[in-house]
Amino acid sequence: MTRKDFQLIADVLKASSTTPMERCVIEQLALTFATELAKTNANFNQQRFVKACFAPGRDPSEERK
Repeated sequence: MTRKDFQLIADVLKASSTTPMERCVIEQLALTFATELAKTNANFNQQRFVKACFAPGRDPSEERK
């Protein structure tokens, strides 16, 4: 898979996370996707992918701090 494919997946997840409950589900999906996509590409950046799944200022890892 290419960066373009990874971005498409992140964009779909981002568009789906509009309510707090959906963001919780999307966070889990994003983490699962990140783990599995990392297995397909040695240069895949899991943290960057998860951030791309959320609108600016909506990164779930930042909300937990």
